[in-house]
Amino acid sequence: MSKKQNSIFKVIAEERSHQDEKWGEQNHLPVKWICILAEELGEAAKACLENDHTSYYEELIQVAASAVAAMESLDTGVKSVYNNRGGMAQRCADRCLALLPPENQQEKPCES
Repeated sequence: MSKKQNSIFKVIAEERSHQDEKWGEQNHLPVKWICILAEELGEAAKACLENDHTSYYEELIQVAASAVAAMESLDTGVKSVYNNRGGMAQRCADRCLALLPPENQQEKPCES
């Protein structure tokens, strides 16, 4: 990994820490994460179109950090939703559990 890449990943990790401090742990369904990512990407696009290179860079960091948060919550968030809701949310959680790597999949946690 290059020095530049290490520097970028460090900034993304710092933004993730900032997000956790500001919002706490966020466990959303994937559709909510897509909305969050779209909003962040929209802000990056706006900065790009306005030739605001500083804001563009900062927004890209937020896009990347939000994508990391979405991946983090794929395991914990989906299982949490599965335990606490039924109906449509449960069907969505079933689909999302199928996206997890096999080593992270468990039996349906709400069934004994």
